[in-house]
Amino acid sequence: MRIRLLCVCVALCAVQLHADDAELLRRVAGEEEKALDEWTELPDERRVAILRAGLRSNDDKVAYLAARALDADCLDLEEVRLQARILVAHAGWVRDPDAVRPGWAQEGRLPIGAPDLPALWKTACSVEDMPGAREQLTYYHRALLPEHIPAIVELLERAGPEVFLALLDTLHLVADYTDEHRATAARGFLYGLERLRAARAGRPAPRMAEIAGDPLSKSAFLVLARACWLGPDGFNVEGAHSLYPPRGWILRWAREVPLATEDVRFLSDVALLVDETGGESEAVSWAIRGLAVLGARDALLDLGDDARAAAGLARLGEPARLLELLREDDSLLPTWLAFDVMPVEARRRRLGEILLDPGFGDIEPLARYDAEAEYGVRIREEDLAWIGANLLAIDAHPERVASYFAQVYPEGMTAEVARDVARRLRDAPADADGLDGILARIEVVDREALVGLLDHWGARGRKEALPALARLGEARHVPAMIATFADGEFDDPSVLGRVRDPRVEEHLRAQAASGNDEAVPALAVLYALPEPLIWFLMDPTEAQRNLVLERDPVGAVLHALRDGIPDAYLSSIARLGLAKDERAVAFLRDLREKRHLGLYWAGTAGLALGGDEEARRELGGVMREGRTWLLDGILDGDVLTMGGEEEWIDLWVSRINTNCCLSYDAISILLDVFPTIPLVHDKFIDFGRKDRFARAWLGRSAFRGSRILGGLLPVPKGG
Repeated sequence: MRIRLLCVCVALCAVQLHADDAELLRRVAGEEEKALDEWTELPDERRVAILRAGLRSNDDKVAYLAARALDADCLDLEEVRLQARILVAHAGWVRDPDAVRPGWAQEGRLPIGAPDLPALWKTACSVEDMPGAREQLTYYHRALLPEHIPAIVELLERAGPEVFLALLDTLHLVADYTDEHRATAARGFLYGLERLRAARAGRPAPRMAEIAGDPLSKSAFLVLARACWLGPDGFNVEGAHSLYPPRGWILRWAREVPLATEDVRFLSDVALLVDETGGESEAVSWAIRGLAVLGARDALLDLGDDARAAAGLARLGEPARLLELLREDDSLLPTWLAFDVMPVEARRRRLGEILLDPGFGDIEPLARYDAEAEYGVRIREEDLAWIGANLLAIDAHPERVASYFAQVYPEGMTAEVARDVARRLRDAPADADGLDGILARIEVVDREALVGLLDHWGARGRKEALPALARLGEARHVPAMIATFADGEFDDPSVLGRVRDPRVEEHLRAQAASGNDEAVPALAVLYALPEPLIWFLMDPTEAQRNLVLERDPVGAVLHALRDGIPDAYLSSIARLGLAKDERAVAFLRDLREKRHLGLYWAGTAGLALGGDEEARRELGGVMREGRTWLLDGILDGDVLTMGGEEEWIDLWVSRINTNCCLSYDAISILLDVFPTIPLVHDKFIDFGRKDRFARAWLGRSAFRGSRILGGLLPVPKGG
């Protein structure tokens, strides 16, 4: 009974304390000088606790003050959602979050996610306009998903001039990455185009109801296509993202539009475009294909005597001129235009020239994937196999053979080919670009073949073998390995710690004790520290050095974190979840509990990686809801796929076709897990469907982990 009474007393005190805190916040919100002085004297821990409670206040001023002042990195998922709902309802915050942040509050991460955007846009449209806010309003596109297209289009008519431009920018940013809601997007673009033209002419803005007819009709397509590709009176407005035409979106639609003879003039105009602003080469490809489909031979001849026009003629069954021109013009567009109608021998020869680049002796792996993902060209398996077989048959340079199978045609890297490549590399100079990638491909298909190759190199004094053997954890040529490490010739000295050999341990201990900083992380790895955590030991203190020598590398890492955590280490903090150590788990839980540190989500990510169900639920919610600002500090493939789980890999594949920023994050995460997946960041507009391409690539092979390269690499299914 006594314990129960004590608990009731504590609870009553807490309620009373909360009431006092609420009153203080009301006074702070009213900017009373005495209250502000009292507030700034409170410790951070106390202020964050009061503000978190303030989020749930029935007093709108108090709740809004708390929402403006709090860093979302101090809040759990439910609080983040509440903070976002409060903020997006206020036009001042939507216009400029920095301008309304209290002077005593520090800048933090935004809580905004995909569920909050419709309300944010409605708030922006609830005022007459937001002059100067276009860039800020467009910035929120980082949380944008295809499902938002109907909400954007619905609000275009209601928006003031600046907000309208921001919403039209936002519609472009999502439409260029998706074909979902095409009819709604088309209606939005048609309205946007008419409103832009009305503004230029000094006319009143049109009504959405005036955009009559089927937005997916061919006439609607032609209006938008001309505005995107040909017209000076199109989507040309300066500022923010400059209302660039939705080129990726219109091109994907163009590929599905039925063409007729009356379209020849339009196609001819598009075919003459010069690729200056991005996207015209794909449009030219579509137009020339269209002219060929219509049998418009005269129109193709009128384009001039160049390879593009010749490619169109090749599609009409006249390949001679194209094949002649390709001997002088090695540009890719004409090749991909006519690729599927080229004679088999010419097609294979040309593909070999592109992939193997005989002029420079380089391998061009992305050429294959650009053809498939960007131009919609189907590269035949039999053509790739034919090129590979020829390389093997003519006894081509070993590195050339290895690079081809490693980078361009991994499906052909069977165990037999891996052994053949390893045999060819035995006495070849190992100065090829991407040597680690070549060795890793052999590793995942036939590890014994790779070990045999490296052992052969090591026996002949080739030092490049030794770091690779260390990466594999192979205790071969250990004296030479130690000597190479001592000479500073390991690109990553820590990998020596993978070699579980008494001689290695003895050397590393002696080196660490004598002050060699590079030996400390290597020794930590030998004592089972997860390798992503070695960054905390790259410049070890004496205390850290001693802890590692005492076989306590996790203790050494935690020692480095006693005095704070730099932002640069947030993803590494999350990887503490890999350490099977109660102290690491306790540290991560501490980050969640001590909200004033602003490390709630780093701690949550680490616990999620370690398997904590509550943390997994919260981190999964942040990822699904597209709260991208919260993920910025922990953008790491292992962390944000929770160790490579299929559910989260699938989520990030689905995010490739959303918007430019989220697509960039998704590709970065997938590259962490699958280092050879042929996705690149340099395509700001998606002219193909990269999500479909990524799914096809992932489904084409099985995968195995590589200790040479890290991550998962493809191997032939059943191989």
